[in-house]
Amino acid sequence: GGTPGNYIKYQPANGISSTINVNNGSQNCIWINAPYIIISKLTLIGAAEDGIRLGPNAHDILIDSCDISGWGYVGMGSNNQAGVRIAGFKDNCYGVVRVVIQRCKIHESRDGSTSWTGGHPGGPNGINFEEAGGNHVIRYNEIYGSATHYFMDGIGGGDNFTKSGFSRSDMD
Repeated sequence: GGTPGNYIKYQPANGISSTINVNNGSQNCIWINAPYIIISKLTLIGAAEDGIRLGPNAHDILIDSCDISGWGYVGMGSNNQAGVRIAGFKDNCYGVVRVVIQRCKIHESRDGSTSWTGGHPGGPNGINFEEAGGNHVIRYNEIYGSATHYFMDGIGGGDNFTKSGFSRSDMD
């Protein structure tokens, strides 16, 4: 990770775009578990669970101008996997604060959600902040599916209607 005055930036060397395709069973294209990180202009494809996952030590993170698709496993039917995810139910992520996700395209997970028939659907989210701290900004993103690749929620989280659930205080 970096420091408040010196973020660590991961971006293509050419400044245009670079692809990370992990159709090899890797859980995530990128797992961030450190502070003061910038992820920029990356195309992320094929993670077994999440395109980008933020661990309990991540804070002050900028995810900018990334294209994320093809994550999750077929028949997922659960709310857990996402293009960008804070896995608060698995990890204690209340210290994950000040995450900015902007100008990203998050689309077409590997499988779609279940239907509303029989109750609330289960399936992928574009962005899923299960349990985390506050002060997040999510802006200028395109989150979309198709006729066969759709989301339970474009932006969602867990533990709704509680103090620790999504969305937290001071969030835009």
